[in-house]
Amino acid sequence: MVVIVILGILAAVAVPRFTDLTTDARNAVADGACGALASSAVLLYASTKAASPIATIISNVDVSGVSLGGSCAAPTATATGGSARNCAALPSSLCN
Repeated sequence: MVVIVILGILAAVAVPRFTDLTTDARNAVADGACGALASSAVLLYASTKAASPIATIISNVDVSGVSLGGSCAAPTATATGGSARNCAALPSSLCN
């Protein structure tokens, strides 16, 4: 009987901690997509020696489970089931 009570207490403490991990994981995926977006802008600039439109930069990024949008000044990444995360602004020398 005591073992069951102890297991119940442990479960009550552990379950909320694991529930919070899904939100953290979705945010981490969106942040990773933001990094991929910035890298894509740099690589496109390196290959063309000119700023690229945001649509071109976004189409060059392939991250499953994430949709990218926004503008050069305020790009966003939204993980499936998560909320939109603001990415760092892309410099005007890379994005127009």
